[in-house]
Amino acid sequence: MADSLQAAREWPETERAFDAVRKELIDRLLETEPEESLLRDKLVLSIQAMDRVRAVIMGTLQDGQIQKHIEALSL
Repeated sequence: MADSLQAAREWPETERAFDAVRKELIDRLLETEPEESLLRDKLVLSIQAMDRVRAVIMGTLQDGQIQKHIEALSL
């Protein structure tokens, strides 16, 4: 039970971290020069990858799989 409360407290921190890194990537994307198309492509791919990772984590949380894993480790 304590582990699930800890996980519930940690998720907002994780969300803030995702938001901060995403913002940094977008800010850098907006600062690119016209001739930096390769850098822009890399930044866009990085943003998309982070969004996919975040979606998987959220899906796992909503499915309760992380909670089940935490409970299994607590036994």
